Amino acid sequence: DADFIVNNSGDLEDAINEFLSYLIYVVYKKGI
Repeated sequence: DADFIVNNSGDLEDAINEFLSYLIYVVYKKGI
């Protein structure tokens, strides 16, 4: 399990970055 987490840490970072970008987009659209 530990190896799985280490091997996929990069994918996790990409997912987090995409999620943050989505949040910024939603906030921008709503004008909050």
